Amino acid sequence: MRAFDSPCKAPFLSPKSNREQVCLESNDLDSSLSSSRAVQSGVAIHSPNTQKLESKSPQAPFGELIPSLSSLAQAHINFSPTNSIGGLVQVAGTGWTMAGTIAHLCGIPLAMPIGGNSFSNKYFLDSALCASDVLATRGYSQVYLSGLDSSFAGMKYFLQSHSIAVMDLPYFQAQGIVPAHLDQDLQGFWGLKDSKIFELALDTLPTLKEPFALYISTIDTHHPDGFVDSHACGDIERDYKGAFTCTDRLIADFIKRAQSIYGDSLSIVVLGDHLSMKVGGFFPPNVNRYVFNLFINPKFTTPYTIESTKSRTLSHFDIAPLLLDSVGIRAESFGLGRNPLYGQTLLESTFSQDELNAQISQKNRMYDSFWEVGHKPTLKHLHLAPKEQ
Repeated sequence: MRAFDSPCKAPFLSPKSNREQVCLESNDLDSSLSSSRAVQSGVAIHSPNTQKLESKSPQAPFGELIPSLSSLAQAHINFSPTNSIGGLVQVAGTGWTMAGTIAHLCGIPLAMPIGGNSFSNKYFLDSALCASDVLATRGYSQVYLSGLDSSFAGMKYFLQSHSIAVMDLPYFQAQGIVPAHLDQDLQGFWGLKDSKIFELALDTLPTLKEPFALYISTIDTHHPDGFVDSHACGDIERDYKGAFTCTDRLIADFIKRAQSIYGDSLSIVVLGDHLSMKVGGFFPPNVNRYVFNLFINPKFTTPYTIESTKSRTLSHFDIAPLLLDSVGIRAESFGLGRNPLYGQTLLESTFSQDELNAQISQKNRMYDSFWEVGHKPTLKHLHLAPKEQ
């Protein structure tokens, strides 16, 4: 494998040493981006706090949190720093839902001078380029489904700034799809239950013009204690472990039903947004935890092997080029993300986790420019590194 060490016109990180400057760019995006030819539609499921513990670590007191997803990961593709099922290493600026989503889609951390989750700017990171913006240039219909009011934390404004239509709780209520006051069959702890969101997702899929990208955000595993749907998971204990086990079942059932309709023509990605914030006895002490990832039926632009997916150190950022690549759009790098199928990630080639955290935490004028309105770069403005001969 080669490291992505080509010259960079716009360094995002400037190490104090003489080591390479790290580029915020989209290198080697395939020239077919300008083509109108559709490649493959996709579904991306974001599931809060969904994670894997290192297999050698004791699973007590809760055993396997996500048995169905772990089985799917064994049968399909999972990137892991170990030789077994694992996930992503969490770095600075990716450790909460909004930040994890931005890191996955744009390959950049979330850092902004705001307090808490009160951000309401309608132009959220408007001048950043995200994978969804690239999909828009290919004619993808893109919809985000959520059982919450997605204006919370600025999620709605971020998505709308980056080519994604939003169908959330206020939308469903305004359309008369769900009532203004949710009854017990619909109400979760924070909004619509995950089981209802997956029903709505199955109803939405046939209405989307291909190619499409459907983003589904679940909520029932969210901090602090999760929510167990007594109708869908009446046999599962109503505790934090049960919240994971129930959502695990619901996601696996949705995948099975979606595959029965689309077969291998649909790429499905399942991602945890970040590690659980629950501490104080639930997880074994000093256990290695990783943010879960799963790729089913990807249309990767280069063959993958066990060696290219296991014993690999990925961060959230590396998902951005993989999302594009999973639908057949070649992306060797995107933002701070590096496609592990084409080379080494930043955590493998350039920085330790602590070093990358320190660099990300620095003030950066280029990053600040992403908050400006109306300066989103077009693909022709991206720095394209020479193809490897």
